[in-house]
Amino acid sequence: TASGTDVFDVTTGASRHLCDCRYVGGSWNDAGTILLGGFGDRSGIFRLTLADATPVAVTTADASRGELDTWPAFFPQGDRFLFTRVDRSGETATFVGTLDGQPPRLIAEGSLRVVVPASGGRAYLLGVDASGVVARPFDLASASVTGPAVTVAAGAVAVSASQN
Repeated sequence: TASGTDVFDVTTGASRHLCDCRYVGGSWNDAGTILLGGFGDRSGIFRLTLADATPVAVTTADASRGELDTWPAFFPQGDRFLFTRVDRSGETATFVGTLDGQPPRLIAEGSLRVVVPASGGRAYLLGVDASGVVARPFDLASASVTGPAVTVAAGAVAVSASQN
């Protein structure tokens, strides 16, 4: 809304105010923790819940470099998450962060913001680069990219995924 962020129950149509905040990307885990990407003066990723809508920083971007942490996406386990860090020059990189605010770890250049679980603890990270939608093999346990990017949709400019 114009005065902040509301959440909606798609089953009942009920809504409630979450916070007076703006953000770039958000994610909600099974435990009820909500992550909101940075925007404006809030350059890091923040966590909050429906019960406590006080934003708490879980990443800290370097304001002197013009960094902004955006597009958080929880891993299936829900205690770690991916996010994209962009700097003033437009360079992007993908990091893994934790809810306890440990320093994030760089896992790949570019913005890989969708986690697609596969069998055997494997997964793929999806993102968009100059070639289109790319997929990179990813090990969920170690939170590590395990292979090169493969273009899966040439020329595409956006990507999303669901469990369906």
